[in-house]
Amino acid sequence: MKTLFQNVRFWLRRLGIDGAIAYTLSAQGYLFISRPLLLVLTVRYLSIEEQGYYYSILGLVGVKTLFEMGIGNAIIHKVGLEYGANDNNVHSLGRDDQPNSVRIASIFQSTLLIYSIIAVVFALVMLPLGWFILGSGGTGVRYARLSWSLVALATAVTMPLNISLSVLIGMGRIRQVALMKLWAGIIHSVAYAGLLVLNYGLLASPLGLVFVVIYQFIFLAIYFGSQLTRLWIKTVDMNRVSWLHDIFPLQWKIGVSWLSTYLLSQAVIPIVFRTN
Repeated sequence: MKTLFQNVRFWLRRLGIDGAIAYTLSAQGYLFISRPLLLVLTVRYLSIEEQGYYYSILGLVGVKTLFEMGIGNAIIHKVGLEYGANDNNVHSLGRDDQPNSVRIASIFQSTLLIYSIIAVVFALVMLPLGWFILGSGGTGVRYARLSWSLVALATAVTMPLNISLSVLIGMGRIRQVALMKLWAGIIHSVAYAGLLVLNYGLLASPLGLVFVVIYQFIFLAIYFGSQLTRLWIKTVDMNRVSWLHDIFPLQWKIGVSWLSTYLLSQAVIPIVFRTN
């Protein structure tokens, strides 16, 4: 068995597939297989009315694109440039004599603070908006507002979490983050399927999302807690990065393209749901 794994690893490396690519491909392959099965379970265990609420909730979650505006990709780009310029960058993030290390800390601190505030704004805006659009639930529909409340709050929490993950990717921790995302997809799909079978209805997907958020917190705390803490407490009086001048000019270009996709594909769902 060991020889088999060694041969597989050898040929994967010959093909240029490292751990990061392998985990990413595995995640996409898992989604390709699991999504049709989850769709069957959704049709089987959710009524027609519940399915309407379910897809409306998914459409409302997409508003997150408006609040994030492509910040993740912009951070990966900026942090990657700074990290690549560090001397002996694997071990230099805790050193004060590395100006690029200070700039990475500045990026992390400023964006984490800003998007923690934006996450709060998202929750304050989207919670009542979702309650208004969804109402209290139609005939035979349970937990409509509770489901949206869980989704909105969990989605808000993922905003600062995604800042941390984007910084880690920019610092070359691509394989670890890809592995985490693979397990996050597995956790959500298994939880969703199991809770559907157990007749949790609309609560199945929100609870699955809550499990994923908890898992991400644990993952970051165990594997990168000390590293992220050093970045957060590092003094950045010198070489400070301005989110408005250094990051936003790239961010808004990415965000506009994502927002256009959302408006064309998902935004109409909750609108049609409310008007009908």
